[in-house]
Amino acid sequence: MHDEHLTPQRLRKLLEQGTGEEENRLLLHQLAICPDCYAVGGYILDLYRSGALSLSFCTIDIDLARSRFEAPALWETLRSFSLEKQQGLIRDTGRFKSWGLVELLCRESEKAAAHDPRGALEKAELAVAVAEQVPEWQPAERSWLLELRAFAWAHLGNARRVVGDLPGAEKAFADAWKAWEAGAADVGDVLGYEARILAM
Repeated sequence: MHDEHLTPQRLRKLLEQGTGEEENRLLLHQLAICPDCYAVGGYILDLYRSGALSLSFCTIDIDLARSRFEAPALWETLRSFSLEKQQGLIRDTGRFKSWGLVELLCRESEKAAAHDPRGALEKAELAVAVAEQVPEWQPAERSWLLELRAFAWAHLGNARRVVGDLPGAEKAFADAWKAWEAGAADVGDVLGYEARILAM
């Protein structure tokens, strides 16, 4: 194994073996000292250095952190288009089927609610559209995905409430709770969304 560099396949296999903190520390060291290995997995080191990953990271942690890191650039691209074009891109383009983009759109909707109710509604509708398009195992199992969808539906309920659509808000909150119960029944509140959903 002398002088062997990481390949994308070798890195994925290593991470999928369920490494612990000591192995992760060694991997981060390797990424820090070897330019060839950094070219393959340097994003992991960058995420760790930015505080987006703890030392006990696994593949899901890495994929979620990367998705969250990439979300602002996706939103910058999307926001330059009309709502109809945005919805088409979300439906037809793989890179917009992003977990991190759902979370970012939810935050943007919440921020806009006080001063731009219509904008809050549009962002929440986009969050739901993206959440419905995120495929299972990219990066997490169905239970986690249901929790993400519940999170987006709760933000849609909040935005509908803010614009005065109380029947629509009630339906969105009911859909959120249904998805939440289905996901959390298997895994609990793994993503820390429950308190925020209940607060809305």
